[in-house]
Amino acid sequence: MTSLKLPLWIAGILSLLHGLACLSPDMVKTLFDYEVKDTGLLALVAGLFISLGVVTVAAAANVERYGGLACAFALVQVVGVIILAWQWAVGTFTARNALASLIIAAVLAVWLWLAKPKA
Repeated sequence: MTSLKLPLWIAGILSLLHGLACLSPDMVKTLFDYEVKDTGLLALVAGLFISLGVVTVAAAANVERYGGLACAFALVQVVGVIILAWQWAVGTFTARNALASLIIAAVLAVWLWLAKPKA
């Protein structure tokens, strides 16, 4: 179970950082080179990232209790990979926008899956 703690912490902190970055359209433009068209939707995305980060960090703080959710946390990363790849493929994102996050999410998905408790 302790091998699950580090990838959960990393996933949680990254979600929190993404959420904080999404609180400002200027920050999004600077970090991701993406022009925000709907600030209301951006605020919603920020709230979702921050919420996910809080839940993930809470799970990392008590892996004995919440370690069984490792598959769900891995699936969250897989969904992120799919969405990033799709948006990159259709031209919404460039390699600069998507590639680093895509690689990190893929590595975290595999790491979380491999570290999940054995049933």
